[in-house]
Parts: sequence; C-alpha cells; structure tokens
Amino acid sequence: MQGLSIVLNHFKLIAKIFVVIMAFAPLMGKAQSSNQQTVGNDLYQVDMIRAVPGKMTELIELYKSLKANNYFTAIGQQPPMIMRHSQGDHWDLFLLTPIEGGYSSHYGPQKAAVRQQFQEAITLTTNELNNRIDYREQLYVRGPSHEVVLGAFNRNDFYHIEMFSARGGHYDDLLKQRQMENDFLMRINLNPNMIFTTDFGSDYDMFTLGFYQNLQDYAKPDSVTAEEMNQAAVAAGFKSSSDIANYLRTFLTRHNDTLAVSVK
Repeated sequence: MQGLSIVLNHFKLIAKIFVVIMAFAPLMGKAQSSNQQTVGNDLYQVDMIRAVPGKMTELIELYKSLKANNYFTAIGQQPPMIMRHSQGDHWDLFLLTPIEGGYSSHYGPQKAAVRQQFQEAITLTTNELNNRIDYREQLYVRGPSHEVVLGAFNRNDFYHIEMFSARGGHYDDLLKQRQMENDFLMRINLNPNMIFTTDFGSDYDMFTLGFYQNLQDYAKPDSVTAEEMNQAAVAAGFKSSSDIANYLRTFLTRHNDTLAVSVK
C-alpha cells in the first residue's frame, strides 16, 4: 500500500480547494418531503460488501485511511457512512454514501472533470479495495435529507437495517406498512426508522435504518403496557400489536434483517 499512501498525502490540500469550489456550484435534485425525519427524496449510493477471508481488518483500515486523508472529498464525493455487520445478513460492510445534487450533478461534467484529474489515484485506490473484496452489491436509493441521516449516524454507533423485496403488485402496500409501523413506534415513544426506497441496482425495493446508541439502547425493554401498545397499533392502522409482523409478511418475497456497528 506504499503507492496508495503517497497518493493520499496530496489529498488534504486538494480537498480543501474542492470544498471551496463546490460551495459555488448549484445544488440540484433536492425535494421536500412531508416528513424529513423518516422519508425524503435525497439520493444515496449503497454498497454491501463482503471482504476476502482474512482481509476484513485491512479493508476497514483502508476505508478509514481514505476518509482521514480526504480522498472522497478530493474526487468530488461525500465520504460514506460505514456500518460493520454484527449479526444477520451475509455482507461485512454496509456503505451509505450521500450523492449531492442528484444524478445530474454526480455524473455531470464538473465532477467528471475532477475524477478525470485524479484518474490514476482512483484506479490505484479501486485496485487496493478490490484486492480485499470478494463480493459487492450496489444500489441507488432515495431517503431522508443528507443532513438528517448524517446527524443520526454521527450521534449513534449501533444500527438496525431491514431490507425488503415486495410481492408483485404490493410495493405501495409495503411502503404504507413501513410508514404505519413508524407511526406505531412514535405513539409508544420509540424512534421511528428512516425509510429508503430503491431507484435502481437491486431487487430490494426498500430498506429501513434504525439508529441506536448501542446494543443496550436497541434492546431496552418497552416502557408501555401491552394495552397501550395495542391501542397505539390500532391507532396506526393495524388490527392489533400482535398483527404488525404478520401484516408485513403478507407483502414480502424477501426480508433480510441485520444489526451493525459504526466504523468511524
């Protein structure tokens, strides 16, 4: 990794210059949502990565080094929010990267020119990463505002990720169920999950992301009675609190459930 280390030494100054330049670029693709805390239209890239056996530590340290040396900013990207698998799905790392300005900006001439300027460094970095990656699944999704998601990620260190594929003709039903469940959670004084819907790149239709301080925060006992939970479920549109999971399953062909911790 000596060649990569030499390249990274140049990025701190370059990143500062790029931030100044981009401050004057128009922000495109933003859309308002009725609830910016849990839904929205901001664009993200998702990478689910499985490391080569024995290379997990190297891969994590490489990502941390790239972030510390402002590599992502220098090539015109936001650094990814990185979550490490604890239990559940088959991936090792879950990267959630904000795409500023939408597709038109991300693939536009200005950022293309930046990437072209650093093509050698990008190629070297990509090779270093690929040497440590066995599997990668990538998709683009829409979700809550970048500011809200970044804030929640930085305040917390434990995450609950649920990936969903809807049955044919039941996409809208599944999305409504996710919103109903958030309504239920808020009625019993629990944090709702952020909802991300897929634009393209995967057969997953959507996923939800819950933020917690730690495992204890995630697993803390309910502070409401069974009757209060039932009343909250009915008010949110369910038959009862015991019906929430069964109602969700009627719309699914696939559901992957994962607990993860932060990589910062």
